[in-house]
Amino acid sequence: MTGVYPVKCGRLIKDTPEIEDRIKLEEKGPIIPPPKLDALSGTVSRTIQCWDDIVAVAHWDLFDPTRVDGADFYVGEEELGHIHLNGDLNLSTTKAIHHALTKAEMAVSLPYGSGNKRWVLYSIREAAHPAPGTWLFRLSYNRLTGTPETDLLQRFQSCRSTLQVVYPISVRE
Repeated sequence: MTGVYPVKCGRLIKDTPEIEDRIKLEEKGPIIPPPKLDALSGTVSRTIQCWDDIVAVAHWDLFDPTRVDGADFYVGEEELGHIHLNGDLNLSTTKAIHHALTKAEMAVSLPYGSGNKRWVLYSIREAAHPAPGTWLFRLSYNRLTGTPETDLLQRFQSCRSTLQVVYPISVRE
C-alpha cells in the first residue's frame, strides 16, 4: 500500500495503517449481501453466517469502492474480518493474539491497526485450509463476544498442534 493513498470524503488519507480502524460499515460502500464465494471460502463464510449476532455483507475494495472484493463479517459495529474473492482472509486481532499467530506462522501480519487492534492474513486456497480459517474466525469471534484474551491464548496454545495448519500465504500485489 506504500505510495497509494485512498480518498475518503474528499480528503486524502496518508496514514494507511489506521484506515481499517476508522472506516465504519456504512462508510465502506452500499450494504448488500455478501457475494457467492468459491467452494473453500464459501464453506467458511456459510459457517460464520450461522453464528449468533453476525452481520455478513459485501466487502468493498478499499481502493475501488465500486468493486465487491469478498465478504465482511461484523459482530455489532465491530469487524470480525473479511474473506477476499481470492481466498485470503483478513482477521481483526489484538496485539497479543497477532503476535501468537504470526510467531507460530499460522498467519501473516498486515500493516493495519493501531492501539491494541491488529490485522493478520491467512489464505484459504486448498482443501486443508477451510477448517483452520474457520477456527481463526471463531477465535476472533469469541474475543468480540467477551472471552478474555488470556483464555483465547491458552486455547490457541492447546489447539495449535491439532490444527495442522498448512501455511500457503500469498499476499496480493
